[in-house]
Amino acid sequence: AMAGLGAIAVTLVAIATTWWVFAHSSPGRWDWVVVTAGTPDRWLNLTTGFDDSSATLHRSLGGEGRSIDVVDPTFHLDGPLRRARRRFPPPGPSVLPAALDRGIGRHRVDVVFLLMAAHEAHGPARLGLLRSAAQAIAPGGRLILVEHLRDAANILAFGPGAWHFSSRAEWLATTREAGGRAVDETRLSPFVAGFVLEPEAGHAYGVWEVAP
Repeated sequence: AMAGLGAIAVTLVAIATTWWVFAHSSPGRWDWVVVTAGTPDRWLNLTTGFDDSSATLHRSLGGEGRSIDVVDPTFHLDGPLRRARRRFPPPGPSVLPAALDRGIGRHRVDVVFLLMAAHEAHGPARLGLLRSAAQAIAPGGRLILVEHLRDAANILAFGPGAWHFSSRAEWLATTREAGGRAVDETRLSPFVAGFVLEPEAGHAYGVWEVAP
C-alpha cells in the first residue's frame, strides 16, 4: 500500500510539473529563446514534433524560417510520445537521420534551434544531430539548445523518469565531442536549462570547442 501511494504521489508530481512547464508557463515559455535569437535572416528548428516551438518561432521571428522533424521513424516510440506527436504534429518535413546533412545543407542559417528535442536522440545519433546542426550554421551563427536536465529538481519532480534526461555534464561532454563552444547558459525554470553554442571560427564543418 505504501509503495502504491508513493508511486501515485510521484506520478501526480510529474504531471503537475509537466503542466507547469508546458501549459501554465506556455505564453512566455519561449521568450528567452526569441530574445536570444534576435532577428535572424534565416533560421532552422530541428524538432521532434512534441511541442509548440515551431508555431511560436514562426510567429515571433522575422526572416526565413524552416522546421524539420528529426525523429527516426524506425525508433520505437512509447504511448505518451505517440500521443504527443498526434497533438503536436511535425510542423515540417521529416528527414531520416542518415540524410540530415543533405536535408539541411551547410552554412545556410543564422540560428539553429533544438528545443526539448535533442534528448530524444541518444549516443551516436545525438552526436550526429549536433554535428549536423553545427554544419548548418553560417559564420557568426549560433545554436540554441533547451533541455530538461537530470538534476535534483527534475529527479524530485519526475522520479525515475528523470533518467530519460541527461545531466549538464553529459550535455557538455557531448558538445565537446561534437566540438562546440558554450557562450551562454541560463535557467528558464527550476526544471529547464538553456544553452547558447557557437561553432569555432575557421572550421569548415562546424567543429566546436566547449568553453571551460
